[in-house]
Amino acid sequence: MPYWLIVFLSIARLVLFFVILFSWIGPKFLPHTKKLHGIDKMLYSWIGIGGTIMVTIFVLTIMHMYDLISLFVVLVMIPILIAMFHEWRNGTSLTSIFKVIENKIVANQVRVIESIKVFTYQGLKERFVKKKEFSFYDNRFNISAVLLGITACIVRVIPVLNNAAPHSRSWYYELQEIQNIRLQQYFGELPIPKGMHSLVTMFSSLTQVGPELTLSLLGSLTSFLLTIIIYWLIREITKGKVLIAALFGAGIFALIPTLLLPITLEAETGINTVLLGLCFALPTAFIFVRNLRSVDKAPWFYVTMGIVATALTDLFVLGVVLLPFLIYGLLAIPRKRFAINLIKVVFYLFVVFTLALSPYIIYLLIVEGDINSFFEIQLLNTLIFSYFPHLITDIESLSTIYLYITGALFLIFVIIHFVQKKEYFADELVFFTMIATVAFLYSKFNSLDMYYLDLDQVNAFYAILICVLFGLAFYAFYTIIEVSIGIKHRFFAYSQPVLLVVLIASGLFISGGVNVGKTLPQTLPNGFFEAYYRIINERLPYSYATVSPPIDNTLSMNRHYFMNYDFFLNSYGNIDSLYQKYLEIPKELRPDTVNIPPASIFVFVQKPPYESAQQGILFQPGELMESLESWIKRFNSLPNREVLVYRETEDAVVYEIINQKDESYIGDILMNIYPKEEGRAAKLFK
Repeated sequence: MPYWLIVFLSIARLVLFFVILFSWIGPKFLPHTKKLHGIDKMLYSWIGIGGTIMVTIFVLTIMHMYDLISLFVVLVMIPILIAMFHEWRNGTSLTSIFKVIENKIVANQVRVIESIKVFTYQGLKERFVKKKEFSFYDNRFNISAVLLGITACIVRVIPVLNNAAPHSRSWYYELQEIQNIRLQQYFGELPIPKGMHSLVTMFSSLTQVGPELTLSLLGSLTSFLLTIIIYWLIREITKGKVLIAALFGAGIFALIPTLLLPITLEAETGINTVLLGLCFALPTAFIFVRNLRSVDKAPWFYVTMGIVATALTDLFVLGVVLLPFLIYGLLAIPRKRFAINLIKVVFYLFVVFTLALSPYIIYLLIVEGDINSFFEIQLLNTLIFSYFPHLITDIESLSTIYLYITGALFLIFVIIHFVQKKEYFADELVFFTMIATVAFLYSKFNSLDMYYLDLDQVNAFYAILICVLFGLAFYAFYTIIEVSIGIKHRFFAYSQPVLLVVLIASGLFISGGVNVGKTLPQTLPNGFFEAYYRIINERLPYSYATVSPPIDNTLSMNRHYFMNYDFFLNSYGNIDSLYQKYLEIPKELRPDTVNIPPASIFVFVQKPPYESAQQGILFQPGELMESLESWIKRFNSLPNREVLVYRETEDAVVYEIINQKDESYIGDILMNIYPKEEGRAAKLFK
């Protein structure tokens, strides 16, 4: 199977599972989410279900009980136990509670069976054609936002299609942590947040997409979520009055991010904890503000799970993004009984943050680690660095411009607030304060000591704020026209989408299209990973071994055997010699205790120029690759040895040493078990 097809099928499975989980299954477990529609339902479900899954995997892994069955049982039991608690609190007897639960289960089963018809042609026709409650025209902005999210996802997938190899060595570290969760090891020497790794593990297990490819592809799904979140934030801040403004902000992130935002597409391609943490932190902050001013108030469960999920994902996002956002959000508390409500909210935040941080603190106390040093480390990440080759100008000058724009927009919104006599101004105030604070840190005006603040990690959050800023600027432009000139909505209906298209098209023209080209050095040749993804899909686990750089040892965990280059060159000749002597012994006399080499051994060899890979992964790669080629040539000339070229690309060649025919490839093994010429099994292969 070619690499591009593997990627396409993998992303299709991941997307399908994501939609089913957070748009269909999730709302069935969350009573409040059932009442919502469209993007609101998906985001609330994402926070509620996503946070619950993270917490459940954390608890199960700590107890060494994590597997898919245990996860499903716990997730099903949680709503049942909550329902039992509510009934018991209302004075219902235990027997009656079980009867009520039984009736609800039966009713839900009936509803699920009935809902299956929705996926038939007739069902879809009845839902979208005959029924009047859904209108594509009325939902055109939400649909456009979703399409922009899909576009953002596709743009971030293109680098994966073009470059199978990860761009950063941190990818290997993240993969190892994912593998550790599968081995029931949540924390290592330090209690590093594993929320992202938990989700990757679950997605990989349920979709049967390898954790390696899942790790590379889920970043594109994160970009989809962030695009939707940007649209949602602007829509809510502006009260949905100029929805094109929300699409404009989302469109900048989706289509022209490298021109105006401090990000690179390669950094966004592979999932990372900062981006995923923002997917929880930003909706949580806004739900928090909503609840404070009692508008579209949601259960505090969502805020709690959002904070906990952020803490389990990335402590930097928790402390540097979410906490300041929540502090600024206190401005939304109504003036009536302000002091009492402030005390209540502060106490609530103290309790929730203490709960969210308690796993790390307790673990550090157990292992006698330095708590202060640990949290200082979380604020710095040497594996993330700033590199913006396509930015329209330097980040300092651009941030200074953004700071001026923020100040101007703040004054405009104040004027609009008094002219239109708006009831609420807290949302705009919170975001303007946050944007101004972050823009100041990047601007030429900043002379503060930034030792304890890693701006490289702030980049992603800053990019989101800039998109919101552009959306608010678009909204302010049309609001000024409406207030001062009094142009009616007919003008708006035609001019807004035209202006949107013109602005986005201009950005694409200036940037030379969507910049999806390679900007960062690759870790290893793309040919290595293109061959590797094919191998793991074709071969039976532990029936083969790979020979590659030491950094690739992480790939072999829980899957296959591994040899680094030095061990292979120095020791495999002796292993092969013993194996050949073993083969000379009659089958009935062969001992069972002899270590037989794997059925197939794949040797990954890089082609020149050897500087194409990141420095430091291999020492003197030229000499090493020449030694491998020479060794393979000598080995292939020996009697009773078989070496094939498994795959060859422009930058790599992968050799397969065949020790046992038909004992590695899954199709061959099935043929050995169910041969074509025997019995009923033969019919399966006709």
